[in-house]
Amino acid sequence: MSPPPKLVVNGSTDQTAELARAFEQNSPCVRAIIEPQRIGVYETVEVTLIWRALQATANNYTVGVHLLDGANVSHDRVARFPGGGNFATSLWQPGDVFRDVYQVRLGPDARDSLPSLGRIKVAMYCYSDQEDRHLEVTDLAGNGLGDAVYFGRIKLAADPPEQPSDRPVLYNFGDQIALEQFTFAPQAFPLGAEMVLDLQWRAVAPPVGDYTLFAHLVDSQGNTVAASDQPLTGNYYPSGLWDAGDRVSHRHRLDLPAVLSGGQYTLRIGLYDPGTGQRLPVTGADGRLRANGIAELALIPGDGYYTFVPIVLHDGETGPDQ
Repeated sequence: MSPPPKLVVNGSTDQTAELARAFEQNSPCVRAIIEPQRIGVYETVEVTLIWRALQATANNYTVGVHLLDGANVSHDRVARFPGGGNFATSLWQPGDVFRDVYQVRLGPDARDSLPSLGRIKVAMYCYSDQEDRHLEVTDLAGNGLGDAVYFGRIKLAADPPEQPSDRPVLYNFGDQIALEQFTFAPQAFPLGAEMVLDLQWRAVAPPVGDYTLFAHLVDSQGNTVAASDQPLTGNYYPSGLWDAGDRVSHRHRLDLPAVLSGGQYTLRIGLYDPGTGQRLPVTGADGRLRANGIAELALIPGDGYYTFVPIVLHDGETGPDQ
């Protein structure tokens, strides 16, 4: 095999104009083209790296390309010299621009991690008996980005496809996302240092963005005594990747103040676009629009019982699953 052909660069149409990352000062720049944007188990992503050499080097660097899930767990890795192993970096000359193609595959061991956001991690390093030496990455403004660069927004899809749900909808958020079930703990005083919410969502239609969930605990005077905002799934599987019918779980933690007086508290949630702050409108199971994009989940009095809206459960009683 021969080295990859070099790309021709002409003035304002310079294909390197979009190069977004540099491995250390005056080291190679790289951009990536990733196809497809959605894969399932046993399917492959093709990663085309476009390199530009900024200066000559005597070192032969290995390129490592990883397929990561939303928790940055690697599910496949390719490590080799550029150009299919035929164009070592010691052969690069300043100004060289070329394409370098890699393929990474989503294997069956990933099934328990799906669905998820997928990304491509690219690193350059020299092998060493002691410890591999990675090149540091900077952006074009010279800001340090660590020892790797991350590209792409890939949907790592579950299989088989989600089946239609026959569960009733508790709240509908913007005709995009429905809340089907929830639980929370603790449910009565003393509440302790933290409240944990487990919420089960279903995509009514493909959501148009990556939404953030807010959770508020409000006292009887309308004062917010505890609040927490977090992207849905912590961005492990952002809502902008969901397909209609997807059912997704989200755990949300709400830190509580050290002292909470008695009286009634209301647990409220909502979804909003983190870019604009705009909340999704909320409709209840009764079809009525709720004010200010707020869904009320529960009333928590300080006298030993709690209320799921609109169901009341007293201590020792068992109610329907939520």
